[in-house]
Amino acid sequence: MRYHTIRKYRPWLKALRSTRTLLGKAGGCLRQMARYLSWLSPKKYMKRIDWYIMKKFIGTYIYAIILIISISIVFDINENLAKFAQYNAPLKAIVFDYYANFVPYFANLFSPLFVFIAVIFFTSKLAGNSEIIAMLASGLSFKRLLRPYMISCVLISLVTYYLGAYVIPHGTIIRQNFETLYKNKRKNTSAENV
Repeated sequence: MRYHTIRKYRPWLKALRSTRTLLGKAGGCLRQMARYLSWLSPKKYMKRIDWYIMKKFIGTYIYAIILIISISIVFDINENLAKFAQYNAPLKAIVFDYYANFVPYFANLFSPLFVFIAVIFFTSKLAGNSEIIAMLASGLSFKRLLRPYMISCVLISLVTYYLGAYVIPHGTIIRQNFETLYKNKRKNTSAENV
C-alpha cells in the first residue's frame, strides 16, 4: 500500500525537486547580486553617529524655516488683510491659492540662510554639550565629522532645486493670478518685467 502511495505522488516529488533546484540556483544568484550591491547600502557608509547628526541638523533646519515662515505669514496677513477684505477674497482662495504658494517661495528663498544658521546653532549646541570633544576623542577625524553635514546639505539642496524648478514656477502663476483678482485689481503683463 505504501509503495502505491509513493508511486502516486512521484511526479509531484520530481517537480518539487526540480523547483528546489531552480530556487537554489536563483537564490544563489540573488545572494551573489546582494553581495555585489551591498556597497549601495547606507548602513555600510552611515554609522549611528552620522544618523544622529543628520537628524538633529535637519530638525534644526526645519524648525528654523517653520519659525521664519510663520513670522512672515503673520506679517503678510497683517499687511494684506485690508486688501483681502476690500476685494472680498474667499478664505479658501486666500489659504490655498495665495499662502499655499507663498510658503514654498519663501522657504526656498530663505533656505541658504537657514542652512547657515542651522549649522552654527546645531554645532554650538554639540560643542556646548561636549559632544564634539567626545567624538574627536573617540578617534573620529574632523573630515569624518563633516560628512553628515555635507550629506544633509546635499539633501537640502536637492529639495531646494526641486522646489525652484518644478513647484515654485507653477505656484507663482497661481499666486500672481490671485493677486490680480483680489489684491491689485490690475492685469500683470510681461511688459512690467522689462
